[in-house]
Amino acid sequence: MKEFQAGRVSFSVSQVEVTSFMPVLERVGEIRQSLAEMCEQRGYELAALMVTDITANNSLLIASGPAKYLERLPFSRKDEGVWDMPGIVSRKKQLLPTLLGVLQG
Repeated sequence: MKEFQAGRVSFSVSQVEVTSFMPVLERVGEIRQSLAEMCEQRGYELAALMVTDITANNSLLIASGPAKYLERLPFSRKDEGVWDMPGIVSRKKQLLPTLLGVLQG
């Protein structure tokens, strides 16, 4: 997990690498609840988990935060609080610039 600042907005992004999304998708509710609790405890506006399938060169983003930010994510929404990010595998080089734009815009 890494913490970031976008102006006055603080947020965190974590990343895990897997070989299948299935075990993670079975626990999305738990993960989103934990992300929401982390926001509350640490004062984040947004907390996200990037789940990268290293065999498929694909990632899912699971996030918790205000709708004003989540609705602006430019990824295909897969489910409540879950977005598909084909080809995105780097938190720093690919995801972070997008999130900074969403949070500052």
